[in-house]
Amino acid sequence: KIVFYIRRLLQFLLSLGIFGTLLFFTLFIGVYFYVARDLPSFDSLDDYRPPVVAQVFDNRGERLGEFWMERRIRVPIAEVPLMVSNAFLAAEDTRFYQHHGVDFRGVFRAFLANLKAGDIVQGGSTITQQITRSLLLSRERTWQRKIKEAILATRLERRLTKAQILELYLNQIYFGNRAYGIVSAAENYFHKNLSKLNVAEIALLGGMPRAPSQLSPLENPERARERQIYVLDRMREEKMITEEQYQQALITPIQVYVAKTDKEQNEKTAPYFLEQVRAEIREKFGE
Repeated sequence: KIVFYIRRLLQFLLSLGIFGTLLFFTLFIGVYFYVARDLPSFDSLDDYRPPVVAQVFDNRGERLGEFWMERRIRVPIAEVPLMVSNAFLAAEDTRFYQHHGVDFRGVFRAFLANLKAGDIVQGGSTITQQITRSLLLSRERTWQRKIKEAILATRLERRLTKAQILELYLNQIYFGNRAYGIVSAAENYFHKNLSKLNVAEIALLGGMPRAPSQLSPLENPERARERQIYVLDRMREEKMITEEQYQQALITPIQVYVAKTDKEQNEKTAPYFLEQVRAEIREKFGE
């Protein structure tokens, strides 16, 4: 009798498990189609043309000034130094080249890291998810938006290469200090070309996209320093930098600058002429 009852119990549990699994997948499919019914298209990414800097040159090819609404200078991923892209991967998405848009292992790792630190030091969103959130979705914090973000991220990974996604990310993100994209961030904060940044400066920028104002070296230098050290730690752990580079970066002094508006920059050379050019361009092409 005992064997009989054990067998019946096992059969019941097996049936319950099968029923539960079917119910889960039914609910999952239902939620998927409910949320996916009104997803935005990728047309805006196919024709990605964000606001960029318009530069004015004289007849000798020397730059006189520039106009912009968002100070962004687009850069192909092939021209981004490996150390720069690695810093963002270390800070935001270490398994970028392994996942397919959503990284469940990364979500779990971020949960443990945040629990250990007692603060939000890592996020669970991949770079692909951040792109879909920035360019295709609103900033509302709802479960529907998170699911949409995950669905779009997996679709985007099938549509674009990893290099294209990383290029979108590095050109789109906002760094504060009037800087949009990695090139403007290097110029605005350090008055340097992207290729001239040292490891300490790269790590500082790599940690900023999560919260540009809260992690700004201009507004919150202490928090920016903590975040910089975190990025350096991650880069060392992932073998992106050597121990010697790590130690050197920790003691490298950094000079940061407050960026000026385009009108303030143009005051250096022929300001009245440049404003006339701006007026004529606006009249001919619009804002």
